[in-house]
Amino acid sequence: MKAALVLLLLVGMAASLHVQKNSCSCIPWKSAYKDHNVLCGQGYELATGSGSAGPELAKMGRLQRSAFITPGTVTNPMGKAGVWESNSEKFPNYYSQCETGYPALSFAGCLNKQFGTPTQQWCYVSQDCKGADAVEGTDVAIKECTDGDDDDIMNETTPLEVNKLAQENLVDPSWIGNLVWPTEPEEWEDVEAATGMSHEKMRMTHIMEYVIQGRMKWKHEKEVTQAKTDKLQAIKASGVPTLFRSSYKENPGGMLIFGEKTYVFGPRTDGVESISDFNYVEMV
Repeated sequence: MKAALVLLLLVGMAASLHVQKNSCSCIPWKSAYKDHNVLCGQGYELATGSGSAGPELAKMGRLQRSAFITPGTVTNPMGKAGVWESNSEKFPNYYSQCETGYPALSFAGCLNKQFGTPTQQWCYVSQDCKGADAVEGTDVAIKECTDGDDDDIMNETTPLEVNKLAQENLVDPSWIGNLVWPTEPEEWEDVEAATGMSHEKMRMTHIMEYVIQGRMKWKHEKEVTQAKTDKLQAIKASGVPTLFRSSYKENPGGMLIFGEKTYVFGPRTDGVESISDFNYVEMV
């Protein structure tokens, strides 16, 4: 009898843990907006670029489900007096993040709150998930992902996987890369000499300057320092893909160090038709 009671207790505990684990599993991004009434921006979608916007933005009333009118004398598209304001007009990164970005993502995984190192990743989960912050007007909550919770942390996603995710979800690979990988504060030009690459190969890491501008300003690498060499070696040894932004601001994908390999965000070489003519290519 005792053994049966103990068994029932263990089964009940296991079932409870299973329910808790399922409720804390990340909801696919597209489903959060389509099926759970989440307004893009109620989480950290708009924090990545500015470093300031987050869940508090929606609570302050600045984020709206539709364009709204500020009393005034201008006639808006609906023929009413006032100023027509949309989220895209109020937030410079709203279009890229919330109209063509997050709602297109069919996968479930933790993404960066902000760009930088170290990264803190997050996702939407059920409101039944203990410790997650409920999102007003929905049945979901915001969870901060941690390594110890079997969360789908994406900061070790490989460049080939990022290229594939971008292809499958019809988004730019550099955008996905910035959302999954940590980004160092130094620019690529500050550390490139520490890679040991030849001058010609380093020149090729600046290919986006030529592609976009038709000319390349970069002439030669900076002098290598022991501090930069040590830092680069530590990043390689960590095995975590790490981005360095280029001083050439038109290159959104930057350069990626992944173990002993270096990847450039540049023209596609795979011949695959895609929404983007660029992806992450290994320097060989």
